[in-house]
Amino acid sequence: MFALLAAMIGVVTNYVTDEVPTWFQDQTRVWLVFALIVVTSILAQVVLTREKPEPLSLPLVRPHFPATPRTLRPPTSSASALRGRDRTLEDIRSVLDAPAGRFVVVCGSGGMGKTALAVRVAEEAAQRGRPVFWIRWRGEGSSEGRSGEELLAAQMVQVAITLGLPEGEAGAVQQSGGSLVDLVWGYLERTPGWVLVIDNADRPEGLGIEGPVGEHRGWIRPGGAGLLLLTSRDRSPDTWGRGAVMVRLEPLSPAEGAQVLLDLAPGGGSHEDAERLATRLGGLPLALHAAGKAVAQPTARLRRFNAYLEALDDDTSRVLMSPDATDPEAARTLVGHTWELSLDQLAAEGAPLARPLLRALALLADAPIPRTLITPSLIPDTATDTAVGTATIDSALAGLERYGLVDTPPPDSVSEIGSVTLHPLVREASTMLVVRDSDITGWRDTIESHLIESAESWTAQGRAAWPATRLLAPHLLLLTDIHNDDSFTRLRNAIDNVADELERANLDTTAITLRRHVLDAESIRFGPDHPDTLTSQNSLALVLDSLGRYEAAEHLHRTTLTISTRVLGPDHPNTLDSQNNLALVLNSLGRYEEAEHLHRTTLTILTRVLGPDHPVTLAGQNNLANVLKNLGRYEEAEHLHRTTLTTRTRVLGPDHPNTLTSQNNLALVLDSLGRYEEAEHLHRTTLTIFTRVLGLDHPHALSSQNNLANVLDSLGRYEDAGYFHRTTLTTRTRVLGPDHPDTLDSQNNLALVLKNLGRYEEAEHLHRTSLDSYTRVLGSDHPGTLASQNNLANVLNSLGRYEEAEHLHRTTLTTRTRVLGPDHPDTLASLALSIERHAARQRKWWSWPIRRRSR
Repeated sequence: MFALLAAMIGVVTNYVTDEVPTWFQDQTRVWLVFALIVVTSILAQVVLTREKPEPLSLPLVRPHFPATPRTLRPPTSSASALRGRDRTLEDIRSVLDAPAGRFVVVCGSGGMGKTALAVRVAEEAAQRGRPVFWIRWRGEGSSEGRSGEELLAAQMVQVAITLGLPEGEAGAVQQSGGSLVDLVWGYLERTPGWVLVIDNADRPEGLGIEGPVGEHRGWIRPGGAGLLLLTSRDRSPDTWGRGAVMVRLEPLSPAEGAQVLLDLAPGGGSHEDAERLATRLGGLPLALHAAGKAVAQPTARLRRFNAYLEALDDDTSRVLMSPDATDPEAARTLVGHTWELSLDQLAAEGAPLARPLLRALALLADAPIPRTLITPSLIPDTATDTAVGTATIDSALAGLERYGLVDTPPPDSVSEIGSVTLHPLVREASTMLVVRDSDITGWRDTIESHLIESAESWTAQGRAAWPATRLLAPHLLLLTDIHNDDSFTRLRNAIDNVADELERANLDTTAITLRRHVLDAESIRFGPDHPDTLTSQNSLALVLDSLGRYEAAEHLHRTTLTISTRVLGPDHPNTLDSQNNLALVLNSLGRYEEAEHLHRTTLTILTRVLGPDHPVTLAGQNNLANVLKNLGRYEEAEHLHRTTLTTRTRVLGPDHPNTLTSQNNLALVLDSLGRYEEAEHLHRTTLTIFTRVLGLDHPHALSSQNNLANVLDSLGRYEDAGYFHRTTLTTRTRVLGPDHPDTLDSQNNLALVLKNLGRYEEAEHLHRTSLDSYTRVLGSDHPGTLASQNNLANVLNSLGRYEEAEHLHRTTLTTRTRVLGPDHPDTLASLALSIERHAARQRKWWSWPIRRRSR
């Protein structure tokens, strides 16, 4: 281009410097030519360098979405090609590119490949820069103690938050009794680009909330700005309502099915042979994959498609000669017989236990099965003539995996051990064959006995067996048909012990399910007034308290206390335990006056009934001292904590966890009194012993570490304090979860240190995040929420945003006066700031930061 420009200029300059034509003697004409040359060269440059327009890309909300939480990520797809679904994929892509008030329902009978298709859509969307979320609908609820509706609501809120919905908005709606589903869908309708898959919506009743799903008042709605895709066996358009694009998966054609077989077993025969086998299998993708994997085995007896077809056509086959794979019963029968051929091959290869093992696995819960549960004791003696040993069980399981009859996903970061899963249709078909071919009572009795024995053995191992114990929980829920008191007591004790271990492992959400299961069983068997029922009710309330679900815990504790007082009497140890636990929940709710009254009443009775040195009495004394501290009566709290610590050291020993708890709590009071050096010494001593005795991940050790960091902050050693707070926050998030009150306290305390270090923007961001979470989890009136609000106002003041800070401080003062009373130290701190609010703007406003301590 530059050469062209030079040549054109050269022509003009030749005219100018040599013999000038008469028509070019005017200087104006010369400069006009120069200008024309320059413009021409620029236009030519633009034309020559212009690139072809890129294809229209998908609209994105913003260039960087937060990472999808692990629990909402799609499963990994199979490496094999998705045959016969090209047109279906194109239909879904058209909705993906332009939702226009539509959503997709991929429907069909079991084994038709609905999930595999959804995974492929999710992968393509992710490759195009879309944020993708995956929810597996569990209408029956989860092993975490939540119903299917509760679990879905939590997951949908997490989707919206990941896309940018402020956490505080969800918390505010919950607190006000508003519609969470309207909030989430209102945000999704304003946020384009997302893809959300709800898999396995075979029983969609719970998706509708207040009415049928098709009325779109629940979690399924058209009109979102992204793509909502569901997989379901329900093929009725009336179920899903307007806006539903029904993508019905039909069996694969003979040619398509043949390609699936050839992909899996290239040496199985000709395309024509594969077509005949595909036709015989009804084009059902799950059956085709089973057959293809079976033929592909190097040691298989049926290594050719023709041989496999002959086995299917055996006169003893119960499969229809022309099966309709869209019929659920036919599909189950077809898959069941396909499995039987694979099991025959495994038996011929020397793994005869594969068949009874698959039967036993199918009778367990629809949840991952811990690998350590799969032992010879799982197989009834009457199920096989083969000697059952560990080696033969391992060989059978390896064969089942090799033939694609079970899956063995890699250990995840939670379970840490191997597990086994079954496809739902495989489970249904195998269970059908057990019922058809044998007495299922013997199978269930054997499995029940094995589950109880495993629970007893694993709980005795303690920490070492925690990962397996966690996976065992949903399978224990199958054990409901107990016919005599002895077996019921053994089962109840086994489940209680598993729940105890899960709570020690900080897996409280999983423990809730077991606690509720035992409580329901005892309520039916013994009645609500039986002492065993009351004990189980108390245990459930305690785990709810541990999870920060204080309102639910209070309700259960009040119910338990009322019945215990009536049935057992006010002085009974169980009644006093219930009264103490109710007071603890009231303390957690910030209702300190009520808590103090209950604790004093309980302590008086405990001292009279059990004596002043009894461990239970000392626990009541410790709890009363904690409430006194929360009421700002520090001298009384110090005296009571010192008395408790002295007695516990003498009675229990210096390393006992209860003694260390007293030591920790005394240090907290010293910190509140401004005696920081004494507090630091006590906290360091306590942390050292807690770490040695319980381990650094134990909640008590984490509380001690948090409190030591607070004292270091008070001493002005901000870098040290920040290090401990970051360490504690990381561990609490991993061990307790991001919404646990202790985790929120760590987040608040780290933000305080960042402010003291002058890193105000970081502190503001962390305080806002903490305040949103406190409001959502604990409510707007909780002392922890008010402390967080106070601390955010302090940071805004440090940033020079005085009007915002003053507004927050006024709000905090008003609420503290109403909730805590006018004489509480936190209220007085807010009042002092209010008095100072008219001070000169040149001077930095002051306010007392409220650290959240742990005990």
